[in-house]
Amino acid sequence: MYWAAMSSDSSDAESLRQGLDELVETIKAATADGSLSIKGLGAILKSGGEAISALVRTFSDMQANYEPLIEGLQRIYDEHIAPLDIPFVPEWIEQRFIDVPARDFIRWYVTWIYRALEG
Repeated sequence: MYWAAMSSDSSDAESLRQGLDELVETIKAATADGSLSIKGLGAILKSGGEAISALVRTFSDMQANYEPLIEGLQRIYDEHIAPLDIPFVPEWIEQRFIDVPARDFIRWYVTWIYRALEG
């Protein structure tokens, strides 16, 4: 479960769950054939950016939801994007030079949005 760290009675937690579910559905649609096209990647980034921005704006206590959001997005990446094979790229290169920086980018991006919205 992507949102295990969120309490189940919070309306922010429910918003986070819905946003992450929508992102997962976009990822599944974009990778249905077992690969990821540039168009599919664009759809994922657009959906992810919109979901994160909308979710962050609704949070009343932003710091309380900061880490669970990052962890949820990183888990989604690990389960749905990282397993995809990039043709002609060895697995060790994917893991070291794509997957690790992608996880770091998720943390940076969410942090940047939080800081921008905090003023």
